[in-house]
Amino acid sequence: MRTDRATSANETAAAEASSAHAESIDAEAKIHRQISDIYNHLDEKLAEALPGSGHPGNRSPDVTARLLKNAEVLHAAGLDTPQKVNEWMQHCWSHDAKIAGTALGIANNLGYETGMTAASEIIVPRFPAHVLRDPAVLGAAVGLMVGALDVAISVVGGSAAGARIYNHRCDKEMPPSILQEARPLERFIDDTLRATALNVAKNSFRLLAPPLQNAIEGHPNGTIDRTLSDRMDIQIDGLGGFISNSINAVRKLEPGTYDARLMLREDLGAVVRKTRDSWGAAVKDVALGTAQGAKTLVTSPVPVAIAATIGGFISTLFSANTSIDLHANRNLAQASNATIPDDRMHYIAAVQKRASSTAQMGAMSMSIPIVAAMVDRASTMVFDKLSTYLTRLEYPEHGRGSIEPRNDANRSSTSV
Repeated sequence: MRTDRATSANETAAAEASSAHAESIDAEAKIHRQISDIYNHLDEKLAEALPGSGHPGNRSPDVTARLLKNAEVLHAAGLDTPQKVNEWMQHCWSHDAKIAGTALGIANNLGYETGMTAASEIIVPRFPAHVLRDPAVLGAAVGLMVGALDVAISVVGGSAAGARIYNHRCDKEMPPSILQEARPLERFIDDTLRATALNVAKNSFRLLAPPLQNAIEGHPNGTIDRTLSDRMDIQIDGLGGFISNSINAVRKLEPGTYDARLMLREDLGAVVRKTRDSWGAAVKDVALGTAQGAKTLVTSPVPVAIAATIGGFISTLFSANTSIDLHANRNLAQASNATIPDDRMHYIAAVQKRASSTAQMGAMSMSIPIVAAMVDRASTMVFDKLSTYLTRLEYPEHGRGSIEPRNDANRSSTSV
């Protein structure tokens, strides 16, 4: 009887072990099928977003390996079906577009808007008389102040907001063969031209305000209240700046290739974890981004160069506007046989000033990325050469096999 029971128990155990083994095989097969489904889904989406990356089943080995790795990453994160992957990618895009359209739009415009308002309402009236009589000096002073404030807020605020963007444009996270297809110069030119076009478009609306103000005020000689006109212009400029900066920030996320870049990121696992961060982790990211932006302000020459560029253009703008005030207002007053008081200006002269500003700001918008790129490249070259020079001073035999520091009176003879 005991033998029969033992035999029955052994058979039961063997059956359970066999069943468990079969279930394990089935589970592994299911996981393999799910990963394969995710991989095929990513492969098809990549073909749609980046036709130049090759056709499914005929891609560069590094792209194939990255897609397979990221399919496993997504599966391990619980995104185990193509539908879940699509929903997660849509969430990432929606999140990033909201941050770009609001936080980055505000950060890239708040400094300029605040600076111009403060200059018009508070600072300029307090300048010494000799500065007010020199439009070039006045423009340079206002421009440098506005430029410094604009750059400071956009760099720090942009870095803080950017820290919470999941899929920012980052070439270093892409497979090498994808980067070979990229054309950084073309992308730079495209970014610059699009930003310039947006700037000109938003400033063009400012030309409509003076005729509208003239129609509302109805003054017989076509003059409008100067102070009100300037205040309206600054507010229209600020609102247009926010809209254009928001559009540009969203465009830089590259909606057409957003999913493709997301699925090819080397750090996709970190991105998935970031999408599931707690509020505390999000606040920490923003704090670190703010600190990084502040560090950039004091360690990089690029912000200084941009502020100086803004200052130069606004100085020129003030000179041009003063010339329009002196000549256009005088000619228009003579044509209408009326004297224009200092607190009023002819609406046509106001339109001419807005047109001058549109042209100047468009040129400035095109110049800033070029200046920034040139200064960044030059500073990098200088830093590299300085580092090489200091390394040679530290290790004079470097390059001939020795890495020992000089053995002088102030140094130990211990080798590194």
